[in-house]
Amino acid sequence: MPKRNDSKDGNFKPSFEGANDFGYSKDDIRFTGSVAKPTIQYCQAMPRTFSAMRHEQILQLCVEGSLEARREALTRNVMAVDGIEYDEAVKVVNQMGRDNQHLFKLEYLPYHAGMGIALTGGFASFPLIFDKDTVLWFNERFVTTEVPPVEDLQVSNHNLRRCI
Repeated sequence: MPKRNDSKDGNFKPSFEGANDFGYSKDDIRFTGSVAKPTIQYCQAMPRTFSAMRHEQILQLCVEGSLEARREALTRNVMAVDGIEYDEAVKVVNQMGRDNQHLFKLEYLPYHAGMGIALTGGFASFPLIFDKDTVLWFNERFVTTEVPPVEDLQVSNHNLRRCI
């Protein structure tokens, strides 16, 4: 929870970043000139990495879908729960990622097996449709129905000559 400091005009100002936190004040010295351009000091204070950002910024970026911000939030949570420094927390989060990747192989196994079976069945169906010898063998072994006479087959004359 941020501390509140009294400003000169009597308004309360939350204190997050000390001298670099100019929010919620009327005298905003971050911008100069009539066309409000940022000052060098303000630009130098801008966070350039997720680890340099405030919790509120990280959480907002998490809500917006930033995976890097979510990783940073997890790292900070590991720091708070385990009571370890940032560099150690990064190692713990990296190990968590490796452990999760290892489990993905097992998790995706049914999908990969199903895709393999579907592709094998798809390729096996071509000779069962277009090759007369394979069709007759399959009919003899598994289907066991009588082959209709040539006059009853509904194929073009070109294909009929090839099948006979």
